[in-house]
Amino acid sequence: MSPSAFTSKSVNLLVSLSRMFSDSSGIDSSSELLSSFNLPKIVGKPFFDFPPITSSVHDGRKNSNFDMKTHQVLNISSVNFERKSISVNDLYEVPFQYSDPTLVVCPSDIKQRNFDYFIGAYTQAVNATDPDLGGGELIIKLTSEVAALVAALRPLKIRIDYCLEQPRAGIHFVSGSAEGDYYERGVHLFSYKYENSSRSWFPCVDSFSEPYTWRIEITVPSEFTAIASGDLSDTFLSRDGLKKTFIYTLNIPTSSPNIGMAIGVFDMHVDSNNYDITHFCPPRLLGLLKHSTSSFHQIVEFFVEYLGSQFPFSSYKTVFVDEAYADYLSFSSLTIFSVNLLFSPRIIDQTFISIKLFSTAVADQIFGCFIAMNNWNDAWAVYGISLYLAAQFQRATFGQNEYLYTIRELMTSVCQYEESEGEIVLDNTLLHDRDHKVANISANKHSPCLMSPRYIDMLKRKAHLVIGLIGFRIGNEILIQVFNKLISLASQSSKHSNDGGSWENMLLSTTSLVRVIGTLCGKDLSDLMDQWVFGGGHPIFFAKFNFHRKRNCIELEIRQQEINKKGISLYVGPLTIVLQELDGPFTHVLQIEDAVSKHDIMCHSKSRRLKKKKIPIGSGEEIDMDLSALDADSPVLWLRLDPQMMLIRKTIIEQQDVLWHFMLRYEKDANAQFDAVKELAEFECYSTRQILIDTIGNENFYYRVRMQAIYSLASIMSKNPMMQMQSQHPIVTLFRSIYSSQQEPRIVRLNNFYNLQQYFIQQAFPLAIGLIRNQQEACPSEDVKFILDLLKYNDNRKNKFSDCYYRASLIRALANTISPCPTVITSPEVMAPEMQEIVEEITRILNMEKLIPSYKYTLTISCLHALRKLQRNGHLPNDPTIFKNYTHYEIFVDVRIAGIEALVDFVQEDSNSYIFSYLLEVIEYDPVPYVRHKTLQILSQNPPFVKQEDKALNTELTVEQMWNLLNKVTVNDTRLRSSALDLYYSLYGRVRPSCLPLPELGVVLKIKEKRTEINPNILPEDSLMVRFICYLYELLNSLSECQLNNDNDILRFGLIRIYEILSDSNHIY
Repeated sequence: MSPSAFTSKSVNLLVSLSRMFSDSSGIDSSSELLSSFNLPKIVGKPFFDFPPITSSVHDGRKNSNFDMKTHQVLNISSVNFERKSISVNDLYEVPFQYSDPTLVVCPSDIKQRNFDYFIGAYTQAVNATDPDLGGGELIIKLTSEVAALVAALRPLKIRIDYCLEQPRAGIHFVSGSAEGDYYERGVHLFSYKYENSSRSWFPCVDSFSEPYTWRIEITVPSEFTAIASGDLSDTFLSRDGLKKTFIYTLNIPTSSPNIGMAIGVFDMHVDSNNYDITHFCPPRLLGLLKHSTSSFHQIVEFFVEYLGSQFPFSSYKTVFVDEAYADYLSFSSLTIFSVNLLFSPRIIDQTFISIKLFSTAVADQIFGCFIAMNNWNDAWAVYGISLYLAAQFQRATFGQNEYLYTIRELMTSVCQYEESEGEIVLDNTLLHDRDHKVANISANKHSPCLMSPRYIDMLKRKAHLVIGLIGFRIGNEILIQVFNKLISLASQSSKHSNDGGSWENMLLSTTSLVRVIGTLCGKDLSDLMDQWVFGGGHPIFFAKFNFHRKRNCIELEIRQQEINKKGISLYVGPLTIVLQELDGPFTHVLQIEDAVSKHDIMCHSKSRRLKKKKIPIGSGEEIDMDLSALDADSPVLWLRLDPQMMLIRKTIIEQQDVLWHFMLRYEKDANAQFDAVKELAEFECYSTRQILIDTIGNENFYYRVRMQAIYSLASIMSKNPMMQMQSQHPIVTLFRSIYSSQQEPRIVRLNNFYNLQQYFIQQAFPLAIGLIRNQQEACPSEDVKFILDLLKYNDNRKNKFSDCYYRASLIRALANTISPCPTVITSPEVMAPEMQEIVEEITRILNMEKLIPSYKYTLTISCLHALRKLQRNGHLPNDPTIFKNYTHYEIFVDVRIAGIEALVDFVQEDSNSYIFSYLLEVIEYDPVPYVRHKTLQILSQNPPFVKQEDKALNTELTVEQMWNLLNKVTVNDTRLRSSALDLYYSLYGRVRPSCLPLPELGVVLKIKEKRTEINPNILPEDSLMVRFICYLYELLNSLSECQLNNDNDILRFGLIRIYEILSDSNHIY
């Protein structure tokens, strides 16, 4: 084996061998590895011990039992170990074959360049190395001597020596850019994964369905600390004192993808409230670490109490690393976080973000690491339960309204994705039996390697929603019992040896989840599973109603819209509506059986002319309402559709503005208030403006409702320019009444962010003001000056909290004021005075950031976005230089991403080949995996051109660059390659790129089979047209074989003419 064989790609070890003998969980392995920070390199010799086999093997699949408990040892120790071989029992050298077909999916001489061809070839390559399908990259052939050991039921110990040098996946080295020793540079390394990709850094059967117990030995320089999955059982120094060995044991069966480690110079903090939790971070960040992680014990305690079971691992470690692959990565008893999640007591905004991620990471330890997925079709269950549990902690911490808002935003994002990209199917088991328009590259796939990262993210969000739907169906108390039962079964299994497959209870599948639910509650969930798990898409409900006075009933029509469009499905089943009447709220469950459903609902209340009384509402309160604006004959105050969000759907309700007024003013549910305040943006009457103003000033409303009310009021002002001509600007007046001096309203008080709701609302005011437009589609100059004054005279001297996020929101507000320039700007002197002030303020802030940087450079990021918007709207010359300077490696990662976003936008607008080539260089050579992935993701969401668009970059050279990206540049990182596939799909779709020369034939005649088919080398964009032309061709052939008469003759010659015209216009020959 050549030294480079394992240089940049993983080893999926002994898959063929393990399938020959038994369940691969019967493998016992150890490995010795090297870590060096001067030359990123890992050298190792893993050992795999096969216990004696005591039963026969059938089809190479999980039918063998072992006499001993399965176990693995991972030993990271040796330095500069260059031997590469495979031996058995340290006695026999055995032949082997290493092959990874994913390295070269399509050979360079292949002329195919369409998306579907690559996906087909890539699918075959992935399947060939998938351990769940019996595949692998390394095949070891047993010699006759070894076969004799097997026949004698002797245990086998297999050792593989290998080397990873300059790894491009699996392990990331952070060497630090400053000079000095290891501590000053803060050097460290950490493992990372994209779903199941542990084979990228150590030999293993890389499958979630193959659990082992583990012993991990790591030998490092004495000044380093090694952290790994499991409990630290021992440490000792070498004789010369230069090296230190850390030994971790993990007695809970764990699959290889859930094994992780970090090595480096770290500061350590043991949680003072729970000594089983230990936190690590790079040097000089210990203060931030202690503050940021102070809530971890509360998160763990919450899950223990909520689930009624112990935390599955006896110890838990968190490591905060630089240049992280993702915000967090979960491994058994270990989570690797990005160091950018740390925050000080002065930071407000990041606190909420970090705590939400911390709670999700801890939930992953239970469902994800302790209880793993059985296969990829079952991943939704693990992801959904983990996210659901994290949301319950967030509900307890941040309140019910925040929880409802989170669910609302999740549902909105899932629906938007399905409408733009296609359906999200959680479990593809039944996909062959259904007709689904699944999102681009994610159809009928069983592996994350074949899925878009964005699709996987949306799959997790939908899974979270579906677990919530199950909770609504069976009851939340029963759902908690289901979780407890799953944990109990897994805990019992983990204490036994893997005889008879007893560890299967540690693997969660769709089937096992439904079985446990049925056992505990006896309810049939087949309709729910068919609709939301095995099916995709969502319905769009449009509801309108009329009150029939004589019958005292509501005539309700519910129409499902756009059911034939992408991502939209027809819903059949129960739908809950709530009618708020004079006598209180009344819930009705309607059965929806078709696209259009009409219902007559009897009202419980009579006309209000009979008597006047307090009106009960959903919260149980009785309220006096002013009903003078309501129809005197109607007892209906408002209508709500699916108020508890028991379906994944979009709703549109058509009702009078006065009903929305009542809902906003009197309904206590934050979701109803949010619906009302968004709908009121479409009504410009005085009463609507007044109720929005009242809502903004009322502290009893949920702060996000008040923020949305500000945006709705700004939208109404843009639609009605007469409001802008009033002497009292309503939004500015509201801002001053809350945040300005009582003696002088034009002077804003010193910042005081103790009231967090007021803090977030204070950010929303200038952002909304910047969106107001006058009749010239420009932001009024007085509004621009108001925002500039807020920024210039902002005073945070006596505030306990940092104002960096507030100032960043003011800069974004300035960016919101920017509108297209009517004339070409040739010099600063001809710029509008407001634009000159904006440019000067942004320049000043950027210069100050270099001297006194804000937290995570939030001001720099906002300034870069504002500068790009000035360029795009013609107020500044289009120059990418400033943004390119902010994308270099030594710059903070969030600033780099902001610069890359600006460059991508520049390429999309100007088709600049130089900048596009630079972005491709970032993708190929940047040392930070996250930056490479993010660059591809931004390009795919804002591509330089789209399918068949005539732009300067749509050339054969670009096609070859993209094809090279798929075949060579991204081969080591599955996430990176999936993002590259997203980009290729955004540029060219599923078809052959239009800029390439057409092949000789578009339609091929199969003489022996007497039929035609589309040339496989080309699939035009309008493939239906091509198929229609083929059909005409076959019809002409059939007519030529018929006995012609005058009518047939005329038909035939007419079809010939149509065929010629369509063939010429579509270049089909």
